[in-house]
Amino acid sequence: MKLNRITALLMLSSLPLLANSASYTVVELPSKDLSFNQFSSSIDETGLVLTTVNSPFNPPIDVSLIDLSLFPLNDPDGAAMGDFEDQDYQLLARFVYVQTINNSLFGQKLAAQLAYKTDGTSAEYISGLDIGSEGTNGFTFAQKTTMGDSVNGTHIVGSMAGPYNEVPFTSADGTERLYTVNDFTIRGFVQVGDNVTELIPENTVAGGLSFAEAINTNLQVAGSTSIGPSDTLTAALENCSDVDTRGDQPIEACLYTLRLPGQNGFDAFGNSTARRAAIWQVDATGEILSTTTYGLVFEPEADSVVTLSTSANAINDSGVAVGVSDAPFFNRFEDTAVIFENEVTTRIIEDESLMPNTATGINNNGYVVGYQTYAVGQVLRTKMFTFDRNSETLNFPDGFFINSATIPRAINNNNLVVGDADSEAGQGSRQKNGFLYNIDTDTFTNLNTLVACDANITIITADDINDSDEIVASALVKRPARNLLGETINSEDGGGLVDTIITVKLIPTGAAPSDCTPSDEEASAAERQGAGVGFLTLIGLFMISVFRRRIKIA
Repeated sequence: MKLNRITALLMLSSLPLLANSASYTVVELPSKDLSFNQFSSSIDETGLVLTTVNSPFNPPIDVSLIDLSLFPLNDPDGAAMGDFEDQDYQLLARFVYVQTINNSLFGQKLAAQLAYKTDGTSAEYISGLDIGSEGTNGFTFAQKTTMGDSVNGTHIVGSMAGPYNEVPFTSADGTERLYTVNDFTIRGFVQVGDNVTELIPENTVAGGLSFAEAINTNLQVAGSTSIGPSDTLTAALENCSDVDTRGDQPIEACLYTLRLPGQNGFDAFGNSTARRAAIWQVDATGEILSTTTYGLVFEPEADSVVTLSTSANAINDSGVAVGVSDAPFFNRFEDTAVIFENEVTTRIIEDESLMPNTATGINNNGYVVGYQTYAVGQVLRTKMFTFDRNSETLNFPDGFFINSATIPRAINNNNLVVGDADSEAGQGSRQKNGFLYNIDTDTFTNLNTLVACDANITIITADDINDSDEIVASALVKRPARNLLGETINSEDGGGLVDTIITVKLIPTGAAPSDCTPSDEEASAAERQGAGVGFLTLIGLFMISVFRRRIKIA
């Protein structure tokens, strides 16, 4: 890190995060106390926010699942009783995180991503499919969670890995091992208070797959459910069932390994499992009353060996859902944006030259938003589209500039769209900023220009917006580094100010955007002060005036 950047950031860190003199007030949510990085998910009409925390502070250690003799502990006797010295605790916690990431078949698991809900004053763990554990004095916190949506401040939907079970096994040489594996990779759920309902897939071979993405005011949940494996996956499953082919391991371990993504992140199990968009009608307690599934946008050939799928990403209060369906594209299949309504799947964009594309949101006024994926040389970009169902008008806003990769995340009933887009041109990795797009006025605005000049954040993505125009977003800030205990790491220990992602709530003020352009007097004062206190301070002051200002490219 360059010295001039440190100077500026040190000065910026003394400024308040809560700022009011702008179109939006920025409020940092209490999830900041749970982990170093948090990512926003959704906000409903009551203001309830769902957020995902990454590598939470103070993860619980279950010493019954760890061989402590393998570690150079300062106080092994204390650790055996669950009374850890700080250094020993961090060593063990990191070990558990690493073995979880590496998909170990043994020992304790700790999920790197956990979900929380917050009303702005406190944060509460969304347990979902997690189970109680005596070894950790509460829940296991072992299952990765992907949050979907909430409604009325009461009904929460998301998707989660299955709980881990201990499977004893004696190998051929007489060695006894205790495997810790689960029965499914991901499954949708509805949580109302402490009541949790699993959205069990239509086909549960090897656990199957289901996803819960959104819920409307009529308690209809949109997502997808697996309907069966491909021939290739079926053969692999049969190998796990055969004691002669699965190797010296329990069948549970073989199936667990089969469901895991590869080292390059390719999800062979998911891509070999056909899914269908689903709408579950639930009641006030979250119990399922009915399920409707939606087929492909075309009729495939009977002898097709490719696993084809549909999935729903969003739903409005009329029960109309949008998402994606596989469709023919030259000699292969690609995604196409679709509408799911009255048990019929309808294509939104007929022009095949605009494939692949997908729909990400729909409001009660008949507007659908989504994006097209296209290539610029060897680089894939995304371009947002809006579709008016009433007039059947398709529009592709430019974003911050032509070829700015743009993804809409949500739309409210005021026809306002939020998401993220490239805020600067150039090759390679580009800076992302959150945006607000007004369909009625066709205006595309960088959210960073709508907050106060001293907000000291960069909004990198906006994930949701409610009908009060409140926005939940993820923002980049500079904060002192912290360890697994949540303690600040001193500069002497290799710490300092580092990039941090926080969840913020943007509350509209009704005020005009702030003018953050420095006046001539301010610029002259900065120049005079720079002449007196040195070059680095001058650079620091300059960066204060422009650090969070947004680049606008025509």
